[in-house]
This record gives sequence, structure tokens and C-alpha cells, in this order.
Amino acid sequence: MKTHEVLSLPEATLSKHLAQCKLKELERHAQKLIEKHCHGNYATTLRAVIKAVPSLSSNNDKFNHVKEVIHLHSHVPSGSAPISPSVLERTTVILMMIIAKKFEAIHSNANA
Repeated sequence: MKTHEVLSLPEATLSKHLAQCKLKELERHAQKLIEKHCHGNYATTLRAVIKAVPSLSSNNDKFNHVKEVIHLHSHVPSGSAPISPSVLERTTVILMMIIAKKFEAIHSNANA
């Protein structure tokens, strides 16, 4: 699947595809979305989101908090259109999936 399809697919179709994606493919999509549409740096944004994870409590809206972290690390040039809410939401979902897969890999290696 191409990254532009991540933006154009209906949500139900996209969620099925993303659930089957390997970590490398998710990372590729996230990197392209962050660099092209959010005008940010993938590594810096991912690091910021990972650092924000411990501060997420069960009482607050985790998704919106992560979305805000991503938005804060976006550098949209002045005069450019703001980041589309759809792009921001899909980028947030992909980054959350990347973190979950990385955590699962670390956890399964620790138990091996």
C-alpha cells in the first residue's frame, strides 16, 4: 500500500490494512506523513510521543493528547495550509500502533 492510499482509504478499510502491516511499513507511512504533511521530523516526533506515554492516565483522552504532541512537533511553514485533521488523526493512529508494536517486541524479548 502506498502512503497516499493511507490518506484516501475509508477508515474501515484502512484500519484492517494497518492491523496487518508490519512495523517497517508502519514506520515508512509515518515518516512520509510527518515529513510531507506535518513538516516535522519522524524521529523527533516519535521520541516526543514515547516520552508522553507515561504521562497518559486512564482519566484523560489519550488519543487527543498524543495528537496534540504530534501537532506541537509539526512545523507548518507560514502561509501554508494547516495540517488536515484527517492527516493528523491517521498519523496519530499509526504512531500509536508503532509504539504498541515496539512495546510488544520488547516485552516478548524480555520474556524469552
